[in-house]
Amino acid sequence: MFAPPNALAKEVKFTGLVLTYMPFMSNLQNHVLPLSPQEARDNMKAKVVVEAAFRPSPLFHDSELMCNKSVERRLSRPILPGDVISWTEPDDLNADGDIIRFDREQRLYDRRTAGSYYCKIVGALEPGTDFFWSPTFKNIQFDTPSVLNSLSPDTMVYVWVNFTVASNLSVTVHFKEFDSIAEDDQFKIHDAPWQSEFACLPPPDDELDDEFGGLNVIYPKVIPGENYNKTKRDIKCETGWATSDRTIHCKDDTNQYIQTIRFHVPLALSFTKPDPGYPYEIRAFFDYRTSRYMVRNYFRNLKTPAKNKTQEGCVITTVNESEAYPGHYLCPTFGLISDPSGHVNIVPFTSLNAAGVKVGIEELMDGINLGNYNKFRITELVAEDKAKAYLWIRQNEIRLEDIQGVVISKNCIFCKNYPSIAFRRHISDKIEFPVGRIVTFSAFYAPEAKVCHVLIFWKRTFALTILLPIIDLFL
Repeated sequence: MFAPPNALAKEVKFTGLVLTYMPFMSNLQNHVLPLSPQEARDNMKAKVVVEAAFRPSPLFHDSELMCNKSVERRLSRPILPGDVISWTEPDDLNADGDIIRFDREQRLYDRRTAGSYYCKIVGALEPGTDFFWSPTFKNIQFDTPSVLNSLSPDTMVYVWVNFTVASNLSVTVHFKEFDSIAEDDQFKIHDAPWQSEFACLPPPDDELDDEFGGLNVIYPKVIPGENYNKTKRDIKCETGWATSDRTIHCKDDTNQYIQTIRFHVPLALSFTKPDPGYPYEIRAFFDYRTSRYMVRNYFRNLKTPAKNKTQEGCVITTVNESEAYPGHYLCPTFGLISDPSGHVNIVPFTSLNAAGVKVGIEELMDGINLGNYNKFRITELVAEDKAKAYLWIRQNEIRLEDIQGVVISKNCIFCKNYPSIAFRRHISDKIEFPVGRIVTFSAFYAPEAKVCHVLIFWKRTFALTILLPIIDLFL
């Protein structure tokens, strides 16, 4: 006794995504892309669903079932792009390998109609490349690659795509447009090929949650206002200032020095990135994976005037010297600001300090400073205030008496109360500073050299053994 040709074949169940709907084609209704098994998905070859799949088959339905009109109506109902079906091979295929029987499964993808059918899928941009990865499809075709500039890498987003099927049944996925941030699917980034070396960490317990919300991002312990939900992680409406094309800072009134919370903009809506210096209304959520706030959407606040910018595009703001943190400056809008290059280190000694000076600031984007006090640094003193400062310096003497510091080189003393000022030995002075010793001294500012010279070096206190690998920076 011989078995039918397919009787000895191993049965394999397939799940597929419906790509097309062609009701006017003879004996061809749909193209379906297998989603599982994985090997079938990677081949990107479509299967054909023929018209017979929508009619009851006498081989599998008795005469009573054939007379049941509800069954006939259910079978004849079309399947549309975005639907998911399943079938078993080889039992549900005809001699040509086309699908003649299938079961309808729960739809996994949203769809819409705009001239043709589009499906919403999730994906992310690989850092440092133009490769857009999706857990659903091996490759997505971008007709205009520059649209990827609207997207931050390593962030899951929803995109709308449509499909074309060639005569040899090969499938091409075409990008239509970005939809939104995939807030609930961020965990899928751990399946990306470039994430294989990283472990997927679960979100922290609410009981262990504190004001830091992670290692790098700081958010308020008590968030005021009815616009915040009880979990303190979903911000429904807040006003902030754009400081770069990817960040918006909102004020945090609960902290005297960390006065802003950084919000990351992973997707620039309508291909328009935030413009530094302009105010925006934002809606955001806290992402555990990156330990930072992600902006869902943002809108320009037209009621608040924009801040001026320098020629280099840096936001201009007013700062005053911080008494609690010497060498740093406070801004009512952006909080504590550092001045590593010493652009305004002499200003605190002038009459301009009381009223504040206008400076250009830039955001510190390196990961080390994401959660530190200094999210910004001064890039320049605006020309008007610079002229006033140097006019005051030329007309007045800056002299410091009885200040204490530590000798860090034979020519230089560091003082914690003036960390951005290098106190140097005058060229005519024969005295040598004993490195590593804490000393008390007096100094004066030389406008021509733009440095503070040690005037009197005395009252040697006690020796301090230190290792300073940065000494050469002051030589």
